[in-house]
Amino acid sequence: MRAQLKEQGESGAKMEAKIKELEKAVGDTVKMKDELDGLKKENEKAKNDCEVLATKFKEEQKKRKELHNQLEDMKGAIRLFCRIRPLSHTELEREESKHNVIEILDEFTVTFTGKQSNKYIFDSVFGPDSTQD
Repeated sequence: MRAQLKEQGESGAKMEAKIKELEKAVGDTVKMKDELDGLKKENEKAKNDCEVLATKFKEEQKKRKELHNQLEDMKGAIRLFCRIRPLSHTELEREESKHNVIEILDEFTVTFTGKQSNKYIFDSVFGPDSTQD
């Protein structure tokens, strides 16, 4: 009987130690969850800030371009525009037209790829999906 009591006491001590270990693990998990929630909020805020900055950048770029155009008009300089037309039905059917050789990098820059890669800067670039508006 004493052996059983001693064995149950040891078993109880092991269980208490295991309980403390699990409580510590739960506490660590709660801390990690709180940190994760905080990081998610920071990440969301950073994404929103990035979107706001991207919008502001586009607006400022547009303003800069308008001012540049006004300056060019005052100087009487020639402006250069690039319009990339859509491919016709017969061009789309040909095998060589499946490879895109023109890439519009931004509103002002076009890259032609082929034997040589050339980059050109224009006052404005209009892609195949642009309208007359």
